[in-house]
Amino acid sequence: MINDYSVNFNNYNENVLNYYGFWDYICPSCNAFHSFTRHATYSRNICFLNSGKIEEHKINILRLLCNSCGRTHAILPADTVPYLIYSFSCVFQVLIKHFVDEQSVLEISNINLISFQVIYLFIKRFINHFNPCITFLRVFLAVQLDFTSSFKDVISTIAKNFNYVDFQRKYSNYSKLAFFMMRNQNILSKPVHIGSYFKPPT
Repeated sequence: MINDYSVNFNNYNENVLNYYGFWDYICPSCNAFHSFTRHATYSRNICFLNSGKIEEHKINILRLLCNSCGRTHAILPADTVPYLIYSFSCVFQVLIKHFVDEQSVLEISNINLISFQVIYLFIKRFINHFNPCITFLRVFLAVQLDFTSSFKDVISTIAKNFNYVDFQRKYSNYSKLAFFMMRNQNILSKPVHIGSYFKPPT
């Protein structure tokens, strides 16, 4: 799949789903350029945290076919975590509430109407990405963080220096893995190519 951080849920239909021009993506399987044609669409649910409540929305996702290698790739907009129904902004807001605002899991669950199992899933995903995240922050920000830093320090550093999309894009370009993505994490080849190559129609 291809994450395109130049589009979001508001303009996805205009710039991707209903676009019939030439695609400027690079195939993550064979590195072919300008080789895509429309293939199919599928529906995907995505959850956002809005005014303290989880809201679930449905979006139609476009799949493109690479004419060079025959592989198909879904085009995902910004704020999407591959293989996860919850948006990146939703996950990160919960992490801020827990690690920075020091709200308990039960408190977050009750106030925001999120199951505690989901909150623990977010925490687990963050812990699994903790060391790569510190390495990324040291490289990009030259911050004085190390592997003994607290979760609060790391979350606060991200929130202070990045917006959601900018952090997603830079982290993924650096690590070749989308933040909070778990599937295929141990595969050496790139499971996701971060697409900043889409040129909206003029």
